[in-house]
Amino acid sequence: LLKERIEGVSLAMEKRNVSRGATISFAINVKGRAKEWHGGTVPAQIKILCNSKERWEYGGNVILNGGKAQFNLTVPINENAGTWRIVVSELASGKNAEADFTVE
Repeated sequence: LLKERIEGVSLAMEKRNVSRGATISFAINVKGRAKEWHGGTVPAQIKILCNSKERWEYGGNVILNGGKAQFNLTVPINENAGTWRIVVSELASGKNAEADFTVE
């Protein structure tokens, strides 16, 4: 059981464009009633989609210690260009967040 009710999940990225071979960073934060999370560890799932198709090799289940985490995704040099999407699902409440970025 969690100490606090989950009100939402946020997904933040520093940049929205990345070249093949480069790394993109993103942060996940769980929000509680007081906006900042004080409810402990939270399970989540990350899905990465490229041109609307899930790329399972880049996603997976993660633990958000203290309700937050920072991740890096290095786009291989031979990967497809186009619109990519990160979808985060917080697994205790089902709250989601998503963000798009472009691989050039």
